[in-house]
Amino acid sequence: MVIAADRIDFYESSGRVRGAFLDGADQVLIVLEVSGEEETSTTALRLGVSADGSRLTEYSESVEPFVRRRCPTPATSR
Repeated sequence: MVIAADRIDFYESSGRVRGAFLDGADQVLIVLEVSGEEETSTTALRLGVSADGSRLTEYSESVEPFVRRRCPTPATSR
């Protein structure tokens, strides 16, 4: 998953952010227009960020929470 200011890219699809709403102290609800496999739909994605920013948890009503870990930032060359 790659998160930018206006979109979220997944393995086989991408979503343009249509809205973002705070949901409590540590969760956000993101409304996405998702395109993939020649289809487009609107969906909501609920995410929680750990206090140290190293983990992102995706919440869903149909499956257990899925925890993602931040990739290390590549060293900058000088």
